[in-house]
Amino acid sequence: MKEKILRKIGSIALSVLMTAGAGAAMSAAVIPQASLTAFAETYGDYEYEILDDGTVEISKYNGSEASVTIPSTIDGKSVTSIGDEAFYYCKNLTSVTIPDSVTRIGDSAFSVCTSLISVTIPDSVTSIEGAAFYACTSLTSVTIPDSVTSIGGTAFNGCERLTSVTIGKSVTSIGGSAFNACRSLTSVTIPDSVTSIGNSAFSDTPFYNNQTGDFIMAGHVLIGYQGKADKVTIPDSVTSIGEGAFEECKNLKEVIYNGTEESFKQIEMTDDVRKQLTPLVKYEPKPVSSAPGSENDTSKPVSSAPGSENDTSKLVSSVPGSENDTSKPVSSVPGSENDTSKADENGSGTGAKDTSDTGSKTDNSSTQSNSDNNGIIIIIVIIAVVVVGGIIVAVVLAKKNKNQQQP
Repeated sequence: MKEKILRKIGSIALSVLMTAGAGAAMSAAVIPQASLTAFAETYGDYEYEILDDGTVEISKYNGSEASVTIPSTIDGKSVTSIGDEAFYYCKNLTSVTIPDSVTRIGDSAFSVCTSLISVTIPDSVTSIEGAAFYACTSLTSVTIPDSVTSIGGTAFNGCERLTSVTIGKSVTSIGGSAFNACRSLTSVTIPDSVTSIGNSAFSDTPFYNNQTGDFIMAGHVLIGYQGKADKVTIPDSVTSIGEGAFEECKNLKEVIYNGTEESFKQIEMTDDVRKQLTPLVKYEPKPVSSAPGSENDTSKPVSSAPGSENDTSKLVSSVPGSENDTSKPVSSVPGSENDTSKADENGSGTGAKDTSDTGSKTDNSSTQSNSDNNGIIIIIVIIAVVVVGGIIVAVVLAKKNKNQQQP
């Protein structure tokens, strides 16, 4: 009996020791982990942390100012990041200037700043992360600088007064719902660099809803199809197909692509979109253009440029004295067959005989002018001869009369 009691006590003691040991081991594991968490330091109204590269991230703004200019350095260290939720729900904030040392605007950094009207994003920023300006309902316009390469999902979602957005030339991706429910957004400038646009990125905006064609485009990215046909032809201008572009097309049976399978593979799209479209795609060569002025325009006349094979202006041999010698003047002696001065039977004076009966017309304005000049010269010569002859006759008669009057 005593042995059983001793064994029971020993078993309990062993259990206690094992539990204590496990607890100690757990504490040893947790304490080092906790020691890795940096405590935020303060600088005026800002809380900040030192990053691994020795730069500063603003982790929290505790002020209530309407206009804020974020410092570019704190304690001699460059401010490179606006941390997650750093200015979250700063309801008094109306304008903020971010220094050109900042490269990252974190998740929800300015989320629900409902009074924020103006924000200056410098050329140094490369990433605007998810929900960065979510529900900034007073923001009216924003310019994304060329330095930015990506815009996170829901980054500007719910900015109801946002009317225009200019996206920089280096942006390649726009996250899902990035500008969703921006109900005043009518103008969006999207560069050719954008190749990926997430699902519903521009849904519930005038920019999206007011597009009248079957395809809804954002730059060269096809982001939606609102037609009813079961057969569609992808526009030639498309370089990317956005996530969910054909999500609602339950009746789609055929997709025509004017190109090769290899070129179709070059179009940017998510795996889900490619999986949906690939079984439906038919590759058809693009019809050869026959539009006026195009390379294949069959209506273009055969070249008749001087010296070309089809030059119709080349003259038949005109060797002097030959049958086709165009240098021989056409006789225009009064009364001759080719006298151009003869009036037609109706007295119109325009009935000159056409000298082109035996071949191509060779007369032109200069030939006609020469003929007229020759006729005038002949008439002048005749008049001169008559006048001179008259003078000579008068002189001879005068001498004769004088001789007769002498004894």
